[in-house]
Amino acid sequence: MVSVHMPAGKKQPALVVPYAAVVFDTHANGWLYLDRTAESDKLHRFVRQRVQLGAPVDDGLIVRAELADGARVVTAGAAVLFSREFHKTPVADEDDD
Repeated sequence: MVSVHMPAGKKQPALVVPYAAVVFDTHANGWLYLDRTAESDKLHRFVRQRVQLGAPVDDGLIVRAELADGARVVTAGAAVLFSREFHKTPVADEDDD
């Protein structure tokens, strides 16, 4: 029998997002979508940002990312945004009626 002691290090705050907020590409990279819509914007604006994934926590994942204070992470529908980003057919605008 061997005793092993591993230092746990200091506790640090971590960013935890719902698992559904993380989108995976074909290379197993993790991505988040950030909502960058301003109040004056007529259409929604989203930006995809690559993140490093950490350990699971309850129903979420720890992510390592440089996010600004107050960043709005898309937590539902991220997979739809990812698929639409690479789809070539334009989405109908309400003004197209």
